[in-house]
Amino acid sequence: MPAVDAVPSGEILRVWRQHAGLTIQDLMDELVRFEQQSMGEDVIKASSKGTVSNWETGRRSLSPERVRQIAIALGLSPDEQDAMIGMWRAAGSTSALPPRVRWEHNYHPEADRRGDPCAQGGPAWVWLRCGPGDRSVTVSVGWAPWGEDFTVPVTRTGMLIHAPASLPNPALQVTFSTPSWADFGNGIVPPDVVDRLQIKAVDGTTLSRGRFVDPPELDEAEIKEVKPDLDAMQGLSGKFNVLWQQIKPQLGAMRPSSRVQPLDGAQLMQTNWMGVLRTDDRGELVDQLLQMPEQIKAIRKLGRSLSAEAAAQGANTVEPAGVDDQITANQIETLERSGTLPDSARIIARLDHVYELDGYLGIERVFSSRTARIDQKGLCAIRFPDFWVGPVWLQIRAPERPDQETVEAALNLYWGYWRRLQLVKHGTIVTTRKAVADGEKLMVHLPRGWSLAAGTGAVPAAIDINHDWYPASFTAAAKLIYQGFKTLKDAGRL
Repeated sequence: MPAVDAVPSGEILRVWRQHAGLTIQDLMDELVRFEQQSMGEDVIKASSKGTVSNWETGRRSLSPERVRQIAIALGLSPDEQDAMIGMWRAAGSTSALPPRVRWEHNYHPEADRRGDPCAQGGPAWVWLRCGPGDRSVTVSVGWAPWGEDFTVPVTRTGMLIHAPASLPNPALQVTFSTPSWADFGNGIVPPDVVDRLQIKAVDGTTLSRGRFVDPPELDEAEIKEVKPDLDAMQGLSGKFNVLWQQIKPQLGAMRPSSRVQPLDGAQLMQTNWMGVLRTDDRGELVDQLLQMPEQIKAIRKLGRSLSAEAAAQGANTVEPAGVDDQITANQIETLERSGTLPDSARIIARLDHVYELDGYLGIERVFSSRTARIDQKGLCAIRFPDFWVGPVWLQIRAPERPDQETVEAALNLYWGYWRRLQLVKHGTIVTTRKAVADGEKLMVHLPRGWSLAAGTGAVPAAIDINHDWYPASFTAAAKLIYQGFKTLKDAGRL
C-alpha cells in the first residue's frame, strides 16, 4: 500500500501554538524567559523568531525533550503536554513506518513522567490512519472484552479515539481490514486541535460491545470470596460511563484456571518481515534487526523527526548506561548504512523504545537456560529490561532424543498475579507482552531436560499467547482489581 501524505511534525507544533493563543513572537519570548530561568545545558536557544519558524516548517529537527520545553512554554497542562509530544512523534508515521493489519499497545507514561502518580492511568488516545484510495477501511478497536468497529476516513489525518483513563494491562488492540497505521499516545487532545487538523474524533467510552463469549459466571461461593472488590467495582463503573450490566458477565475471567492451553488455533505474530530468523549453533535465536538499514533511517528521520544525536541521547537515557554501553550518533548512522550492530548492550531494544516501534525494530536475546541458574524443580526467573514495554518471546527446546520433534510438554508460567499453562513442543516460539516498565520477573517451570531462550521484540510467526492468562488465585484476582483502582485513584482519575 502506498504511504498516505504524512502530517508534518511542524504542523503539530503550529496547531498547538495556535491552541495556546500565542504568536511566533510570543512563543519566542516565552522560550527566552524559560531559558533565562533554567540556564542549563539543554535549554532551548531561541534567540530569533526564525528559530520557531524553522521548527514549524520542519527545517530544523527537535528532540522530545525540547518539544516538552515548547509545550511548557505554551502554558499547556501536563496532560496536554503529553498529547502534544505524542502527536509530534506520531505525525510522520505514515511516511516511514510499514503499515500493518494488527497493532497492540500497553499504555505507559511518557519517560519523563514515569515517576509522576498523575501520569499513571491518565487519559489516552489512538490515532488511526489508512492509505489513499476510494475503498473504505474498517477497524476493530478493543480493550479486554469490549470493543467497537469503525470506518476510518481515507484522509491524511484519519481518526482519533479518546479515552478518559487508561491502564497498562491489557493492551489496546487495533485490527484493520487492510494494512494501515495506528499511533498511541497519552494525554488530552483539545477539540480545537482536532478541528484544526481535520481529524475525526471519537469518544472511547463507546467501546462497550462485547467481543468474546462471556465466561461462565461466578458461583455464590466465588462471589462471596471477592465481594468487597466487586462492590467497589460496581460503585466506580458509572464514573466511566460503563454500565455494570456490561461488566458483570465478564467477572468469570477472575476465576483461576489450571487448564492447559493448546497450540492449535492460536494466532501468529504478524510482521511485514520476509527474512529468515538467525540462530546460533545451539539453535537459539540471536540478536537481529527486522527492518532494512534504509528503513531504519527513514523511521528516525521522517517517521520520528529525530537527528542521530537526539536518537542516541534518548537511547542512553532509557536506562543507566555504563561507558561501554553508550550509544553514539556514529553507531546509529553505521546501523542505518550497513545494518551492523555495535557491541552496545541492548541497542535494538533501546532504539525501539525511543522510536516507539513496539518491538518491530528487531529482536534481542536476554536469557538462555543453558547459562542461567535453574533450581532442582526446573524453575527459572527471566528478567527483561526494566524499561521495556511490549512483546517478549520464549523459544522452547525439547531434550535431544529420537522423538524430539514430536514430544510435547506443559510449560508453567507465572508473571506477577497472572498464570498460564501452555502446551509446547520442540522449537515452539511463543510471544506475550510485558505491560509495565518494571523489574517483575517472568517465572517459568521448565519440564525436566527442556531448555529455553527468551528476549524482546516481535518474532515473526511466533505463537501469540498474550490473551487468556488467568489470575493465579482469587486473592491474586482481588489484588489485580485493587491495583487498577489504586492506579486510577492515585492519578486523580476517579
